[in-house]
Amino acid sequence: MKNLAATSPSAAERMRTISNPRSSRGNEAQASPGRKTTRTTGWFSDFLLLTKARVNLLVVATTLAGFALHGSIVSGWLILLQTLIGTALVAGSAAVANQVLEQSFDRQMARTRNRPLAAGRLRRRSAVLIGVILLVAGCLWLGMGVSLNAMLLALLSATIYVVAY
Repeated sequence: MKNLAATSPSAAERMRTISNPRSSRGNEAQASPGRKTTRTTGWFSDFLLLTKARVNLLVVATTLAGFALHGSIVSGWLILLQTLIGTALVAGSAAVANQVLEQSFDRQMARTRNRPLAAGRLRRRSAVLIGVILLVAGCLWLGMGVSLNAMLLALLSATIYVVAY
């Protein structure tokens, strides 16, 4: 008789699969038909999900388009770079704040239940710390590298996004 315990992953091995996406056992478990599939992620993937990097790439692209309409991309490339970095940091912080505030709702929706906070891969306190660090860094970056007006507009935009959305 075949020893099922030797071929079946234990609970500890399944948890390691979640925390280590490079685990070959986890990849086999995902590919096996008839098994419940679980998404495996690493800390960097969780950071990208937490900051909604794909959505915020569009925010940065819109910022680039606005800068291009001004017509000073070539002559003002350093200001452009400072603006894009600061915008990305502040937009990421707004996304984190949104997920912190909506954690309980995210757990209930199929589309959002795999987010790091909703899935329990990240503690709320850690997410708040990440959001604050991103917000402070983005505001300082814009305030010192671009202008005080740019910083205040980014802060206003982030606040409106968190409160209204």
